[in-house]
Amino acid sequence: PPCDKPNDVMIKVTYSDVNPVDLQKLSGGNKEGKEVADPPFIPGFGGTGVVEQVGGSTLQHLVGKAVCFVSDPSLPHSGSYASHVVVDSRCIAELPSNVDPRDAATVPIAGLTAYEVLAKLGLARDTVTVSDDGKMETATTGAAESSDTVAEDAAATLLVVGASGGVGSWILTLMAAWHPHIRIIATASSSDSQEWCKQLGASQAIGHNEVGTKLEGGKRGSVDYIICLAEPTAKLFDQLSDVIKPYGQIALVVAGKSIESINLGFCFFKCVNIITQTVFSSMRTNYQHIVPSNELKILLRLMGNQTIRAPLSPDLESVSDKMKDAMKDNGVLARMTERYSRRGKFVLSVNAGDSIVFLDFKTSSIIPIPRKDCIKQQILSKIKAGEVTPSPTATKSSDAWKEEAKTDAERTMLIEKVTSNKKIGIVKITEKTWSDYEDGIEMQEAENVKNLWGVQLKKREKNKKGEELLFVDLRSGAIGEISRKSCMAALTIDVDDGKEVIAEAVIASDERENIAQQVRQALKLHLEPS
Repeated sequence: PPCDKPNDVMIKVTYSDVNPVDLQKLSGGNKEGKEVADPPFIPGFGGTGVVEQVGGSTLQHLVGKAVCFVSDPSLPHSGSYASHVVVDSRCIAELPSNVDPRDAATVPIAGLTAYEVLAKLGLARDTVTVSDDGKMETATTGAAESSDTVAEDAAATLLVVGASGGVGSWILTLMAAWHPHIRIIATASSSDSQEWCKQLGASQAIGHNEVGTKLEGGKRGSVDYIICLAEPTAKLFDQLSDVIKPYGQIALVVAGKSIESINLGFCFFKCVNIITQTVFSSMRTNYQHIVPSNELKILLRLMGNQTIRAPLSPDLESVSDKMKDAMKDNGVLARMTERYSRRGKFVLSVNAGDSIVFLDFKTSSIIPIPRKDCIKQQILSKIKAGEVTPSPTATKSSDAWKEEAKTDAERTMLIEKVTSNKKIGIVKITEKTWSDYEDGIEMQEAENVKNLWGVQLKKREKNKKGEELLFVDLRSGAIGEISRKSCMAALTIDVDDGKEVIAEAVIASDERENIAQQVRQALKLHLEPS
């Protein structure tokens, strides 16, 4: 899609947000089965990516930057299940250097919905509004400060109905950071999802059908705030009306047909404030009340300073988040069609790399190896998502990974090594010739190569300092060095005229540039226009 308007920003999507409503749209769009207007329909309402083009000169500084974005569902072909998407500049925010694009992809819909509903209830610490003259006004309070609008004691209670999903997990995450003393009751459908809610900060977790039996109701009620993330059926809303305190607040985030026939009788006599929430209202009103970019910045800042962590679903460890696998048995969307208790937020990998990229400065080669293959080859072992660690089989320091730089100085030194080598092409793409390979590689394990390839190789001197391979983890941005000997078994070796070289896995220039771009994104490198 072109950038036709001054505020347009074209983004190459890295990760897309995933929502249950995406499945509804993909299965026909609505219960009536109406045809999708102006097909094809592209689902997805937000995510992360890298800015490739802009519509106005004032936005030129964004080109090459990693951003978080929300897309406008009212515009045709604006979905984030695509290689590229064009969004309004008021709907994007730059990623802090230490925030993973995968984590940030949970922010645009679930995170913003949680933030906005808490703001409407007076529970958000950082708020942004638009004044009558159109200027942004920001009110910020620290997490340790008291709030005039919230009773910071055990008497204040928040009930979150349907708390274990994406929005609910974000609400629990933010409340734990902003209001650790407020009692939070979460409803979830299974013991696993209830335990998940407790891990995120809920004081108590109950079943969806236990609101009317485990919480005190009547004229006085027992809950100050309610956030309903399920369709407010007549039975459910009667229970919420019963347990809410006089002058309490109920926020409805999901509508459905039930919204047309809600009985407000008990709420009316309790003087309860009923509010509704949809994250796309800001776009429908041309950003007169809310500018999404400012809210995105607030949540990304909280992630950047490590006040909060994105509530990514632990189930992502057992399913594939790749777009090509989305509807396979182990894919993200297939998993969401199953009737199971959701925990946390799912995302979809579109153009995200999940490889460990090896940079060989001696042969100017770029060699991406899938993370799973690196683990299988025992070059690295997995502790938890996004981290790499020395192989458990490595016995000598020369054979082990130098883990992600522990200091800014170490990291700066390694990044300078990446950016100073023009033949590698991370900063500037340079045509490669065979002369780049002439020196070959130092071969310490000729016998292994003989067994692997059936050829006899001449042994050479041992590895020299400065001839290590450098690795970049495309998921976490980890950067470090490894000796050639340590990863020899995992890298392909070609033999031509007696020369032993690491065969470059990426030959075509466009493929090579794609990997180079992913490395730049992982390391937060900005490629200045020539």
